[in-house]
Amino acid sequence: MKRNNRSKEKIVYFPKVYYQRKGGYLILRFPTDLQKFQDKFTKMREDLEKAFYADCISMKYEKRFVVYTLIYDVARTRKIVTELEPKRHRLKLMKDVYWDFNKVPHALISGDTGSGKTYLIESLMYFFIKIKAEIKVCDPKMSDLVFLEVIPSLNGKVYATSGQICMCVRQFHEGMKQRQQEFMKLSYGKTGNTYLDFEMQPQVLVFDEYVALLSSLDKDTEKELLGHLRQIILLGRQLGYFVILGMQRPDAQYLPGDLRDQFGLRVAMGSMSPVGYRMMFGENDKVFKDYGKESKGWGYAKTGVGDIQTFYAPFVERGFNFVDEIAKLFDEKPATSMDGVRQAEP
Repeated sequence: MKRNNRSKEKIVYFPKVYYQRKGGYLILRFPTDLQKFQDKFTKMREDLEKAFYADCISMKYEKRFVVYTLIYDVARTRKIVTELEPKRHRLKLMKDVYWDFNKVPHALISGDTGSGKTYLIESLMYFFIKIKAEIKVCDPKMSDLVFLEVIPSLNGKVYATSGQICMCVRQFHEGMKQRQQEFMKLSYGKTGNTYLDFEMQPQVLVFDEYVALLSSLDKDTEKELLGHLRQIILLGRQLGYFVILGMQRPDAQYLPGDLRDQFGLRVAMGSMSPVGYRMMFGENDKVFKDYGKESKGWGYAKTGVGDIQTFYAPFVERGFNFVDEIAKLFDEKPATSMDGVRQAEP
């Protein structure tokens, strides 16, 4: 009797991939089971962003899985500027996007003219004034921020000439050193305290068009100014001294990489070149998209935790005037013109 030929049993591997949709997020889990696809599963960030036309905001490992979290339709998570409120000492910039400035201090905002950079800086100022921070403003190009001088509480705290700005930064640094002495006396050597423990007022230095100033200074003055800024940025967190720095491009010539990395919030508004993104965020494997000029107020941000992600600045409604609205926070009326307004000392 002739036996039938038996076919060989063929084992086919079907990896189990788990997909979850939660709010505006897609969560995908790929197995780390030592099978032949495992290496591919750990390098899928770019492919997933293209496949779902979404933004990968994190990749992490769980037991037996590599987990990708993507966010789609990012614009829907945008906040209105008047909604900016502190949440446990954190600033909620978008839905589920927070800047914990007391842990990762200082903000670096870059972007070309028309990208929304100045609007974002003004939005951050609006928030800090809401929490009763003391503000000093440097605007070497004498553009949008200089008009804040017409607000009585900010009169004399807006600086435009190179001499005024250098004086402002020096005095801001000296004020921080004085607070440091006071802080040491109050702490009695106890570690872990911050300015919040002693109800000290936050101090914020807003410096737009930073490169415009540095490029006009002689080498000695530039070195002195950078020395003051370096100390503020390195030591300011515990003492409640914060810097918001605006520039079109974070060139290492004007902002060394080690200093750039101290900024907890980094936002690149609008489209930038690969070199510009690398200057802003350091080496990274992010796939940067161009959402076009018709999509206002977008960019990419790193908030000190998590990965670089698509960002939409707080929405400024039509008719919203920062000068008027900031004046309301002080319960004041702005002057009707710059005429007769006291300027900061040269």
